[in-house]
Amino acid sequence: MKKNITRIFLSIFLFILLLGIGFSSSIGEAFSYKLNKTVNGNILYVGGTGPGNYSDIQEAIDNAENGDTIFVYIGDYPADIVVDKSIILIGENREKTIIQDASDGIFVFADKVTITNFTITHCGGFWDKAGILIRSNDNTICYNNIVNNGVLNGIYLEFASFNNVFSNLIENCQYNGIKLAYSNYNNISGNMISTNNGMGIIFHDSSNNNILLNTISQSYWGGIQIYDNSNNNLLYHNNLIENEIDNGYDICGNVWDNGAEGNYWDDYSGVDNDGDGIGDTPYIIDGNTTNDNYPLMNIYEIPSTPTINGPINGKTDEIYDYTFSTTDPNSDDIFYYIEWGDNSNSGWIGPYQSGSEIELQHSWSEKGTKLITARAKDTNGLLGFSNTIEVYIPKNNVNYNLLCKWFFERFLLFEKLLLLF
Repeated sequence: MKKNITRIFLSIFLFILLLGIGFSSSIGEAFSYKLNKTVNGNILYVGGTGPGNYSDIQEAIDNAENGDTIFVYIGDYPADIVVDKSIILIGENREKTIIQDASDGIFVFADKVTITNFTITHCGGFWDKAGILIRSNDNTICYNNIVNNGVLNGIYLEFASFNNVFSNLIENCQYNGIKLAYSNYNNISGNMISTNNGMGIIFHDSSNNNILLNTISQSYWGGIQIYDNSNNNLLYHNNLIENEIDNGYDICGNVWDNGAEGNYWDDYSGVDNDGDGIGDTPYIIDGNTTNDNYPLMNIYEIPSTPTINGPINGKTDEIYDYTFSTTDPNSDDIFYYIEWGDNSNSGWIGPYQSGSEIELQHSWSEKGTKLITARAKDTNGLLGFSNTIEVYIPKNNVNYNLLCKWFFERFLLFEKLLLLF
């Protein structure tokens, strides 16, 4: 029965993925190249029970044929996965289907591969290693979390062209968020790239790429950096926020606006006297080659950071109410993902109306300081920034009156002795 339900889910998911249904018109701007996938192959399963299920992702890939789909159930799986066939690789749950603990997460060198709905974490190699490393063409990498990895890139495209990379969360990698080297005609859109120790996005010898609708923040070595024969790249509707050294750097010939709107730069010092949301003077990009002629005055598209309201002190095993709210600049509906600080989470819940307040309840069974973290995304899949509050749960106080009553009921002699004094 579960496998039949899974087949229905896969059919609907793949139909939506292949036709692009559900994306906003703005995200649709990034898809100038049609996906060339098929759903006519077999479906292989990993992590399930019964005949036809594999325990290891690599084993399933090794037994797959071009055009097959591999569905991976919730669980933890070893990384260093090599994809050498044109397959669709889908996780059951983005946050709970986890690939971890190796040098590379996933290495793709076949064309026409789709990878979606995984968390890739605790991997770490050096220099050319990555959460997802692509050395092929016409692939789709979407709706993945690439978080908390060692000395590697989040997503690395090398000698890779005509790929679509969208709606991924790339956080806390020890090197770059996304790196392109010798890679052309790729679409990079709608990704949340934050708190990485290298650059947010870096180019080497890569041209004619579209970089749209990404949010790049708190990158230690800079936001978007373009070097070495990287020309004719189009970059607009990106948010560049609190990146160290500089938000943008370009020594080549690239276009940082679409002729009417550019990017949001949190360090832009210009004004908007006519109130059209566009800065009256260009944003000067380091590197002395080009400017953003139409810098945005406000963050583009993504939902606001959620507010979290509720008690910050409590007791174990008591139920507490917390409210969450966020708004979307386009009034799109909102989904929430709440982590409670005790290895439990809400999953993506919603949709809720933009600006509405939702109430959730939670209790903690163990004492300590708990971190409630909330993140929002809109119905187009654009992620906003997360917000966190601390809740202190001390050990339950001992009721000394009840303790004394219990003691004297069992040891009546002590009570009589006390009465003598």
